[in-house]
Amino acid sequence: MPALTTLLRVPSGPVEIAVHATGEPDGRRPVAVLLHGTGYVAQVWADVVPHLARTHTVLSIDRRGHGMSGQAAGGYEFSDFADDLCAVVDALGIQDALGVGHSAGATDLLLAAARRPGAFSRLFTVEPTAMVPREGVLEQELGKLPRAVVVKVQRRRNAFPSRQEALGHLSRTAGFAGWQDGGLRAFGDFGLVERDGAVYLRCHPESEAAMLRPIFHVMEQSYTRSEVFAPLRELRMPVCVASCANSEPVYAPMVAAARELIPAARHLTFPTGHCVAQQDPDLFASAVLDFAATRST
Repeated sequence: MPALTTLLRVPSGPVEIAVHATGEPDGRRPVAVLLHGTGYVAQVWADVVPHLARTHTVLSIDRRGHGMSGQAAGGYEFSDFADDLCAVVDALGIQDALGVGHSAGATDLLLAAARRPGAFSRLFTVEPTAMVPREGVLEQELGKLPRAVVVKVQRRRNAFPSRQEALGHLSRTAGFAGWQDGGLRAFGDFGLVERDGAVYLRCHPESEAAMLRPIFHVMEQSYTRSEVFAPLRELRMPVCVASCANSEPVYAPMVAAARELIPAARHLTFPTGHCVAQQDPDLFASAVLDFAATRST
């Protein structure tokens, strides 16, 4: 029988953050905190949670602007997302947790862990957005290709006549390529909302575009607030920074930056695309649990 999931809501500034708790957060079991990447929802960990829930109380978080969490009028900088995770840590009294984060969600985890010593005992991150801080970075427009991607996201189809058609459309896009059925169905159930006779993406295209701008500036080394990443140098718990062999090339320099900021971080490479937890959840969960069980050195 699968463990029951409870919805918790935590205020964080102008938004409420939705936390999906699987198992009883009663202090008797260790806690695992899961952060998804941009454009997804907490439930895309659907095929990973059962593995972790055998030994942990699992808290899967909808990042602001996603899923059942609140939409923000702006406020999609890296520090805003870290604020939200700190609010969850403080409200729920999280200590010595296993943190698991994907892409920009991994960045939330790294930043919040640096701000809240003791909240996390280990961090397992997959291709986080990261940049070695640089002084004197001048504000500039994104390059031609990232600008085109942002415009494409802003204009992406957002309304569908049914969940089935929405899911069929999404399954053919690059962001869901190679996903197993569990994660894809979970996105269909929780990443879409019915309203006025149509089905819409919960993460509005304009919101996602706003989230992508700072990420693309990091990719181009033109992010003017790169000092936000400096606290990663202070992380002292075991950290794994994972790569995916079939990811787009833009992720490798950011993994390298994270490893430079956290020299003691372990590194491994999955034989998948960027969304390893949805493409091969058994492999991913096994790697996370092995990391959690490894004695600190």
